[in-house]
Amino acid sequence: MKAVRAAADMRMEDLIMVTVFTADMQEFASLNKIYSSHFDSLSVYPGRAAVGISALAKNARVELTAIAILQAVRSGHRQAQGAAARASGTGSRIARWLKRVVSESRMGASLLPG
Repeated sequence: MKAVRAAADMRMEDLIMVTVFTADMQEFASLNKIYSSHFDSLSVYPGRAAVGISALAKNARVELTAIAILQAVRSGHRQAQGAAARASGTGSRIARWLKRVVSESRMGASLLPG
């Protein structure tokens, strides 16, 4: 997760939701201790869901998914325009969503809560 965040120029504070998938809920206390250590510096943790499942790909014990929002997008600053421009070359759904956020923030609408 650190490498992905770094590549996207994001911080731990930008995370808004993390989903933890574990193949063994008996390991949840240990998992929670490790998970928490990565967020100790934050005043507010991101939302989290923990899901016990029967198996993960490649026999992994734990898998994480995370959603983050650039602070620039959240506050509607010009940096979001640059991020949209950089992402537009990918043709991805994220790029289209980011362009929509920037466009609607210019019109005074907000897709994100306060």
